[in-house]
Amino acid sequence: MKKRILKDFALSQFVVCTDAGLSSEKNRIYNTLGGRGFITTQSIKKLKKHLKEWALDPPGWHVKTGDKAIHLSDIDDSFGNQTTYFKERWIKEGNLEQRLLVTFSPKYKHYQQTIRERQIERALKKGKKTVFP
Repeated sequence: MKKRILKDFALSQFVVCTDAGLSSEKNRIYNTLGGRGFITTQSIKKLKKHLKEWALDPPGWHVKTGDKAIHLSDIDDSFGNQTTYFKERWIKEGNLEQRLLVTFSPKYKHYQQTIRERQIERALKKGKKTVFP
């Protein structure tokens, strides 16, 4: 598909945005050719162990590039906090050097917690209606 876009639109530089399903090393390398770039999502669960540990480590978060690093225990963890925190580093996998960027949002954290709590409530209600012999 990307080759066809290059041919059909005579574009040589663009940024490809994909989910993890299209982020193989081969695809990422292809997406850097000719001055192109890529952005891809990736589950923290699927990172290599040392990168997962780095991503989940509480120190080293930022609000803006170049600002003082923040420890997650020092942030406002209220639902109203709309700030997105990030940490980043360069990694090299095979022949590909790339920047890994991890984000954290208290608002999204609370959103996910609310969804989980509702799922548990529904499961408990459904369990009460079930009659066991």
